[in-house]
Amino acid sequence: MNKEFKNKLKKRKFGFGSLFIIVLIFFLIVPASFILITRSDTFSNWVKNKIDLWLIQNVEGKVKIGKIIIDFFPPLIVAEDVSISGPEGEKFITARRIEIRPDIVALLQKKTDIQEIAITSPSVDITVENNQITNLPKLKRRKSTSNKNPVVETLSIINGNINFKSKELLPWDFGFNLSSVNLDLTGENNKIFEIRFLSGKGGIRAGRVETSVNKIELRTTINLTGPGIKARIKHLDFKASDYYLTMKESIISIIHGKPPIVSASFDIASPLEPFHKLYAKIPEMKGYQSCKGFIRYDDKLSFDTQCQIQNLHIKKYEIGSISSRFIYDSRTLELKNASIAGGGGTIQFNASVAVSGNKEISLNGRMKGIEISKIFEQLGHHCAVEFSGTGPISLQGTLDPVNIEGNTEVRISNFKVFTKHHSNPSATLVLDIKDIAVKSPIEITKKYFRFKNAQVKLKDSFINTDAKINFNKTLDISVHSTKFNAEDIKKISSLGIKGVGGVSCTIRGKMKSPIVKGNGNLAEFSAGGINLGTVNFSLDYSGHQTISFPEINARKGRSTYKVSDSKLIFRNKKQGGILLEGRIFAEKLYLGDIKRIFNIKENLLEKMELNSTGEIFVRYEPQIKKIKVEAETSINQISILENISIRVNLHLIGTLMISTSKKFCSKAKQVKSIFEGENGVKMKI
Repeated sequence: MNKEFKNKLKKRKFGFGSLFIIVLIFFLIVPASFILITRSDTFSNWVKNKIDLWLIQNVEGKVKIGKIIIDFFPPLIVAEDVSISGPEGEKFITARRIEIRPDIVALLQKKTDIQEIAITSPSVDITVENNQITNLPKLKRRKSTSNKNPVVETLSIINGNINFKSKELLPWDFGFNLSSVNLDLTGENNKIFEIRFLSGKGGIRAGRVETSVNKIELRTTINLTGPGIKARIKHLDFKASDYYLTMKESIISIIHGKPPIVSASFDIASPLEPFHKLYAKIPEMKGYQSCKGFIRYDDKLSFDTQCQIQNLHIKKYEIGSISSRFIYDSRTLELKNASIAGGGGTIQFNASVAVSGNKEISLNGRMKGIEISKIFEQLGHHCAVEFSGTGPISLQGTLDPVNIEGNTEVRISNFKVFTKHHSNPSATLVLDIKDIAVKSPIEITKKYFRFKNAQVKLKDSFINTDAKINFNKTLDISVHSTKFNAEDIKKISSLGIKGVGGVSCTIRGKMKSPIVKGNGNLAEFSAGGINLGTVNFSLDYSGHQTISFPEINARKGRSTYKVSDSKLIFRNKKQGGILLEGRIFAEKLYLGDIKRIFNIKENLLEKMELNSTGEIFVRYEPQIKKIKVEAETSINQISILENISIRVNLHLIGTLMISTSKKFCSKAKQVKSIFEGENGVKMKI
């Protein structure tokens, strides 16, 4: 009995131990085998093929995965050498390694929640054409067997790079790279996600402009309940080397096939230098701008922002600092409470600019104490002006008296400019700058700028003019003056032309080579150093460096003479400078008057008088002080001294060279003369 019991007991002990060992071996071998199987290339290829098949069935695009590795303890899926392309085969995303860590508790509950996705060295290329991302893969429309979507809690990116190309939105490529990106995601109903984005350092590239990135922090909500994606930005903080951008309570909505909708409040600052590199039409600028405001884009752009620009330079001009509120609604740009400080003064104004239709501009404001030379160097004046008005382009106002170059007082009043196209524009310019005063109606259109019956005062001159300056660089100007002093106009006085009297002329043709025709009556008229006395003249200038005087009737002292076919020729210095030539017909000519005409210093001429008839050709070169005379004339009488009078018939055929210095020299081919005294004495030469 005891032996049987002991044998049974021994057999029972052997059975429990064996069972334990078997169970232990099972729990060791099966997981190990499972791990070995799942880590094998065969299993990885099987999973990869399943994924490839699912992608082919569900995605319009191309997805390539080089290798897949699966771990279960802890759960980990690794995809290496991943490439995602759009329907046309254009690259969208490439990544060296993607790690997916699913939530094991959610897996046991048949959920696909993901704790973390870590992406190493991703590169994203976004191409936009016709307001669509053309290289974005699309999910095929299939009936879903489950309404459960995966939830991703954290997304980490290491050394990411994004490139953006859009011919419609931007004229240049855009891209940035970041050393690290961390995204924390929490989901609600698998459709609404809270995202916190934090990046490391990196760089941004926009066309030829590059800058370093110090920090990007973003808190946003992504809503997938609608037909597209709607993002609400609670906070965005972007800091770079010379830039910063802060956004709050902003919305971005993207629906496939439709333009994106952006509604954002922002605070941004940046230097101005890069803008010329981004947009060639923008002039070269220097300065630093900061703006706060609101912007909206829904196929049309609108914004309301307060901006400040410090130390603004446009090309070589120093403008100063600008502050203004800008309001834009895709049709009109408004500047409210705008202020420009620089050049020793300030400009304060409001403006409205219509960017569509007839492009109307309306301005009103005040400009005071501005040194215009710092903005427009060719002017070199200080001024202060008030202006207001409405219309396509309108200005009106008064200019406070200020000093120009020490003692010149400036005053502008009732200044208006209009461009509206109508037959009787209500526009007047009144300008008063000490020796210069202008009063004129003004008309400006898209084709021309016109002064209508303008009244101009230049020191001692009064001029009436009707001037039309076409924007195709042609002129149509008429000038009339009953009191004119040639020295008041520097362009004329610099040519050595002087005279006081009345003139009328017309100026027509191209700006660089106008045609000038006119006539006048001037006293003490001189040109090139030759004092012709009182002259009645007509002139013709064809733009070829020559002014022609078809006829001049002149009187100098007791002499009366007529000048025909005379010309004032402008030559360069190598050619000898100004040249005067003409034919003189003298009815009564006194040598003393000739002395004063040519500024000759010989005292003998002062005592000699002659009465002559005939024609004399004269060519005068003021630069070398030489006069060339060709004459054939007769002198009826010469009076040398008070008590001696001689009658002479003189025929001079040849050339007479007279130096206006101290000596005379002459060269004659033939000289014939008969001297006849009062007592009948005759002498023949």
